[in-house]
Amino acid sequence: MGLLSWLFGKKPIPTPSPVPKPNVSFEEDLATLLDLHNAFRITNRKPRFTRSPILDTAAQYWANKMAEQSELSHEFRGSTLVERIEDAGYYPWLGIAENILQGASTAKQAFLGWTASAPHRHNLLGNYTSIGLGVACDKDGEPFWCVDFGSLQIPPALKDAYEHSPGIVLERGISLAGPIWT
Repeated sequence: MGLLSWLFGKKPIPTPSPVPKPNVSFEEDLATLLDLHNAFRITNRKPRFTRSPILDTAAQYWANKMAEQSELSHEFRGSTLVERIEDAGYYPWLGIAENILQGASTAKQAFLGWTASAPHRHNLLGNYTSIGLGVACDKDGEPFWCVDFGSLQIPPALKDAYEHSPGIVLERGISLAGPIWT
């Protein structure tokens, strides 16, 4: 159990196990998706995203959940984006957003679908620094895509340490997860 879960009494989200996509590597799709997002941001004079293992966990969990249900949705039985992001350990955040899509057979098709939609473009070009990516297929092989965006409310010099070790405690009793109450 991570420090956040212990401090706030939350159960961490289980480690996702992707539903296999026939004859295609998820990692290749997700690497392509990251490249497309960053090229789009550079073209629009925005900084590149940094891929976050924490947001990857949340995004893959949600892609798996949508595939299990064979339904595109930002919520199932009250599970919200905020809860998923925080349960994965991404906290404290300044901003978060999510793009989801059903049915695109390639990363490029998914990305083009999002760029054609004003609200999704807004997320793509938002003031977020990190990105998490997930894709899973339902029992019929239909892909469900999830991209989570975020910006942390911590000094940039500590951001990398936080994203790779979210429960670490720094000198002088300061925790990257927030104050430590004893």
